[in-house]
Amino acid sequence: MVCRLANRAAALGGGNRLMIYIYGLVDPFTHQIRYVGQSNNPERRYQEHLDDNDDTPKVDWIRDLKRRRAK
Repeated sequence: MVCRLANRAAALGGGNRLMIYIYGLVDPFTHQIRYVGQSNNPERRYQEHLDDNDDTPKVDWIRDLKRRRAK
């Protein structure tokens, strides 16, 4: 799974700026974008995706990638 990033600065109250990253999780076999999200800490968010245990299509896809790479 590849994480591709884009970023933008978001203005918060008081004029403070916080960098927000827009990212896509890309299937390494098909090269299709499978998930798009945003985070102010993309490295942490990527790891959270890898550790996620929810019952969702995204998590099923990540589990399948892990199984395919383990072979």
